Amino acid sequence: MTAMMTEPAPQSPTPPPDSPEPDGPAQPPGSRRLARIAIQCAGFIAGLALLGWCVSLAFKPENRHQLEHLREASAAQLLGLLGLSLATLLVNGLIFWVSIRPARRLNAADVLATNAIATFLGYLPFKLGLVVRIAIHNRRDRLPLLTIGAWFAAMAITLSIAIWPPALAGLWRKSLDGPWLLTTAAAVISLTTAAILMARLFAGPPGLARLHRMFGRLPIAGPATHTRAFTQLHSGFDMLGHPGCTTAAVGLRLFDLVIISARFALASVIIGAPIPWDSAFLVAATFFIIGVLSPFGVLGTREAGATGIAALLLPYGDSAGQNFAVVALLVSATEAIAYLAAAGLGLAWLRPDRLFRNARETPPLP
Repeated sequence: MTAMMTEPAPQSPTPPPDSPEPDGPAQPPGSRRLARIAIQCAGFIAGLALLGWCVSLAFKPENRHQLEHLREASAAQLLGLLGLSLATLLVNGLIFWVSIRPARRLNAADVLATNAIATFLGYLPFKLGLVVRIAIHNRRDRLPLLTIGAWFAAMAITLSIAIWPPALAGLWRKSLDGPWLLTTAAAVISLTTAAILMARLFAGPPGLARLHRMFGRLPIAGPATHTRAFTQLHSGFDMLGHPGCTTAAVGLRLFDLVIISARFALASVIIGAPIPWDSAFLVAATFFIIGVLSPFGVLGTREAGATGIAALLLPYGDSAGQNFAVVALLVSATEAIAYLAAAGLGLAWLRPDRLFRNARETPPLP
C-alpha cells in the first residue's frame, strides 16, 4: 500500500524586519458622512447663534426709538423693501440665464423659477439650494453635470470681476468718490476684457483644436481632451468668451450691488437712522460676499457680518452695532418674505409633478 504524502499548508511569508507597518483601517464612508453632517449642523447652529446675537443687539434699550420708527413705517416703505428684494432675485436669475446662453438656450422663466427655489433653500445648511439647482437643471433641462460645473465656473469668474474691485476700492477709499469710481471702472473693464479674450482663445472648434495641439503629446492630458467629458467642460470657454453675455453678466452683477445697497439705505431710513450711500454700498458688498462664501447657509452669518462691518464704518459711536442690527434684521426679514413667495411661485411654475421628468433636450447653439 502506497503511503499518501500530504504537503504542509502554505504559510504567509513573514515580512522583513524593516518593512513598514501596514496602515490602520480606513475610516468607513459612514463615519465621514456623519462627520460632514455634524460640521454642517454645527455651522448652522452657529449661524442661528449669530442671528440671536443680532436680535439681542436690536432689542437693547438704546434702540427703542429705532423700533418705534419701524412700527410706524408706511406700507409704501415696506413694499419698497419687498420690491427691492424681488428685484435682486430677478437680477440674479437673469445672470444665470444670460451666462449659459452661448452654450444652451434655456427658457428664461424656467431659470428664474429655479433660481427662486434654490435661493430660498440657501437659508438652510448642506448647500441644499445648490444641490436642488443642479438637480433641476440636470434632470429637467438635461444639462450634463460637467456642463453645469463649467456654467458655475464661468459665473464665478464674472462674479469675482464685479464684486471684488468695487469692494476693495471702497475699503481703500472709505467712500464712493472720484478715485473709487475711476479705480473700479478701470479694474472691472480690464478684467472683463481680459477674461473674454483669454476665453476666446480656447472657445469653439478652433479653441478646442488649439487645446488638442497644446496637450496632444502628453500621455494623460492628450487623450483626455478628446473625451466627451472634456467637451462638456470646454463649454465654459464658450460661455465666458461671448462678449455680449459676459459683459451683461458683469453689468447685472454690478446692478445687483446697487439694488442691495438701496435695500440697506431704505431700511436705515425706515428706522430713523439713515446711513450714507457709501456705507450702504460697503455693507451691501459685505452682506453679499458672506452669503456667497458661507458653507452652512446664509442665516445669521450675513446679518452678523453686516452688523460688524457697520460698527467700523458708520458714525454712530459705541452704538453703531446696535443701531445697524435693526437695519440688517429688517433687510433679512423682508428678503425672506419675498423669497418665500417667489419660491412658491417658482415651484408652481415648474410643476412638482413633473419637476424631474426628463424633458426634451434643447439643442446647443451653433
